[in-house]
Amino acid sequence: MKFKFHGQAATPEELERQYQDAEVDVGSVRAGARCLFYPKWGQAECLFYENLVQIYLRKEECVTRLCCGTADLSPIFLMAVEDSGKIRKTQIHSQDMGKTLLDYVARRAPHVKIGFSKA
Repeated sequence: MKFKFHGQAATPEELERQYQDAEVDVGSVRAGARCLFYPKWGQAECLFYENLVQIYLRKEECVTRLCCGTADLSPIFLMAVEDSGKIRKTQIHSQDMGKTLLDYVARRAPHVKIGFSKA
């Protein structure tokens, strides 16, 4: 697999090992020992925990009326704020999986702010 990353020094072999050994996989994001992996089309973009400032979950309301009642189709997103100010918004499968990922990042990178705040 090809890896794209910015700033940190890492070998492709080290990143491949971390990617394969990722303890948390929420579909579109995998959490390795040193970074988050965003796999897509045979490559993975790496966001190192050192470059991560804040991470939180976001649920966007999407309740619709159907012939038989209402349905809640609200997607869950993992929001990752980088030290450059860039915000990565990635849809994940469930809120429980997202909370597991947030707990893992909190253990691996205590400097990262977990949860949303306006300030």
